[in-house]
Amino acid sequence: MRRRSALQPLALAVLVAAVLVIPWVGTGYVRSLVVLIGLAVVAAAGLALLVGFAGQLSLAQGAFYGLGAYGFGVLAVRVGWPAPLALLGALVFVGVVGWLIGLPMLRLRGHFLALGTLAFTVIVTVLLLELGPLTGGPSGLAGVPSLRRLALGPLTLSAELQYCYLVWLLALGSLWLYQRVIRSEVGLALQAMSSSEVGTAAMGVDIARLKLGVFVLAALLGGLAGAVYASYLSFISPAAFDIMLSIQLVVMVMVGGTASFWGPLLGALVVTGLVEVLRGVVAAVLPGVRGPVEIIALGLVLGLIMVWEPGGLVASLARLRRGPRPVGALGG
Repeated sequence: MRRRSALQPLALAVLVAAVLVIPWVGTGYVRSLVVLIGLAVVAAAGLALLVGFAGQLSLAQGAFYGLGAYGFGVLAVRVGWPAPLALLGALVFVGVVGWLIGLPMLRLRGHFLALGTLAFTVIVTVLLLELGPLTGGPSGLAGVPSLRRLALGPLTLSAELQYCYLVWLLALGSLWLYQRVIRSEVGLALQAMSSSEVGTAAMGVDIARLKLGVFVLAALLGGLAGAVYASYLSFISPAAFDIMLSIQLVVMVMVGGTASFWGPLLGALVVTGLVEVLRGVVAAVLPGVRGPVEIIALGLVLGLIMVWEPGGLVASLARLRRGPRPVGALGG
């Protein structure tokens, strides 16, 4: 236990140093990748609470990501709100939608919940395409304003650097919130609920309220990531928020694991890197079929993780750190 507690601050210091140094010395491509990984961490942290601790398999996180992006974009571009107010309005919008969708959807369980949230994601994608006067339709929405001045104010850094630091400030904050929740009484209730809803309800826990609360929190973190994504690119289109994004986020959670602070971070790093490699390889070898190949590859990764290490990379690293078990140990 002491070894673990000593490693945590060291690993966190290395992470902070990497976040500060890599964008500074990296190319434009590296900086954009740093931003995308940070946004994935924000969205995955919320989903990890819902999937990993509450035991509710949701394929709607990509839809909330998109609603956050379009909520921010529409309020800033179409309505003319200043960027900070548009960000707040987008989060309120995503929270309300998450609450309204969660009320009926969380009555479903298991694969029925997954199918229901999948249907919601498809509906959102269709609406983003069809509501052309608001969203720009298939052509997308351009001219989304920047949020970077909220991060570093008068410091003379490039726009990309400011976004890197803003996004990772949000990512670390999301991971801190994730850790606080899983170590609280709410986290214990979520773990109990994922094991037995009937037993948890018998102990006086309001299961429906607990599910809805964590669903809305996950939606808010997804919406926050989407809003910052829109402000970073200054252009958004419905194609960026299809079912593929939701699948990627679920795979991130499963690959990283939900046992600690590091799960969403490891999952975002590995899956984002894998997707980037796949895009390069598939574009060179099989142009025109990128989407299906990515889905198949991510499905294989998820299947292998579930068979090889259901606890994700966090559990694997913890086992490696403990070393081999002594011969004759219990359960050996």
